[in-house]
Amino acid sequence: MTNGNPEAELSPISPIDGLSLIIPAYNEEGGIESVLDDAKAVLREIGIPHEIIVVDDSSRDATGRVAEASGVRVLRNIQNGGYGYSLMRGVTAAKYATVAIIDADGSYPVEEFTRLFDEYRRGFAMVVGNREGAQYDGTTQMKILRWAFRSLTQFIVGRSVPDVNSGMRIFDRAIVMPLFPHMSYGFSFTTSITLLFMMRALPVSYVPVAYRKRHGESKVRYFRDSLRALQILTSITARLNPIKLFLLAAGINAVVMLPLVLLLSLWGGGRLMLVLVLETSAILVALGFVVEALVEKRPR
Repeated sequence: MTNGNPEAELSPISPIDGLSLIIPAYNEEGGIESVLDDAKAVLREIGIPHEIIVVDDSSRDATGRVAEASGVRVLRNIQNGGYGYSLMRGVTAAKYATVAIIDADGSYPVEEFTRLFDEYRRGFAMVVGNREGAQYDGTTQMKILRWAFRSLTQFIVGRSVPDVNSGMRIFDRAIVMPLFPHMSYGFSFTTSITLLFMMRALPVSYVPVAYRKRHGESKVRYFRDSLRALQILTSITARLNPIKLFLLAAGINAVVMLPLVLLLSLWGGGRLMLVLVLETSAILVALGFVVEALVEKRPR
């Protein structure tokens, strides 16, 4: 599925020289061995030169030893740097131009990389595993939070975004590395790479994958990591598409102040308050256009 990019824009890329699979891991001794076994089988099936790099993010368990025993390349962080930091280190160390990433907890179906790779070969800059299934849906609260964040993201980028922060992807290493200064060192790495690709109008495709129950305890802290993702969203938007922030602020101002307008209307002051609210929103929109004109846009 292509998001906002006409089929005519795609052209098959030149033969891929190889594939580097990066697996960040922190205290994942319970699941990493099976992930590595599946990854080796899938990469053999794809049939191109490949490597597997496990970035052990200073685990306190046997994650690194299990990975080394499997015969893959292991990079060890001297201290816990975070999910995004581990991925950046792995991508930097990769020897092939095409990079894939996946989590070490067994929640992603490694065998689906064959479908993602076939899609990537059509000429996309990035292909993402779009998580589906009951395990991904989670609680009602999670559905609402995910819907709100996805809706906000789609408003900012102006494109459909089925899965903002999936950890199963294939992308072009040469495109990603210059973007590192704008990316998160934490779990918001995948959010930031999604935003940066789409706000540069790069072709991104999504392939449905069945999300599974993970091995071990989740490292994600939803409230904390949601705030960090919102920070990343705001920061990237301010640099690349600031008018959207001012439009959003103007809309929030109007919605939040509307109850006060209605309340004051009971005492005859509603009309004046309504004028003030509309003027404030108009000023915010105007400021947005000024900032948009002044900000030096980065090449897309």
